[in-house]
Amino acid sequence: MQFIRRALTVVLAAILCLVLSPLLIPVAVYWFASGVVFKLWWWQRHGRFGRQFLVVYSESPKWAEAVPQQVLPVLGDRAVVVNISKVSSWKASRSLERRIHKHWGGRVEHTPIVIKLPRFGKVQEVRLFEAFMQNAKCGDSSGLNEKLAALRSLVQSSAA
Repeated sequence: MQFIRRALTVVLAAILCLVLSPLLIPVAVYWFASGVVFKLWWWQRHGRFGRQFLVVYSESPKWAEAVPQQVLPVLGDRAVVVNISKVSSWKASRSLERRIHKHWGGRVEHTPIVIKLPRFGKVQEVRLFEAFMQNAKCGDSSGLNEKLAALRSLVQSSAA
């Protein structure tokens, strides 16, 4: 019985992939192509000045003071920083920074976030939302310390 369920699941998944592939392939191509365009645009605008990171945060009491004090010093002048609480038109913005944030930041745990846009290679994100929430609710800063260590590692790897 277990074998029959697994076989049916595989067959249904294969049929679903065949039916949806005409839709999924163009979406995947568009997603990949827009990511390439955003990286090229970033490097034309910011990368040539040594800025590889985009930091997006807000004035939430859980991290409003911590981001400028703990996160930004790690990045130094290698980051473009956007405080969305101070940019009234952020949600409707069609700026490069907003597009990158929307593309790689997504809809879940998207603020605060640090996005590394290397000239070559994979874009990497350090999502700080959960770590700040854990720190605010429980007073447990271990998750935040791990995220800051990961961020330092990203900065060091980009310096090499």
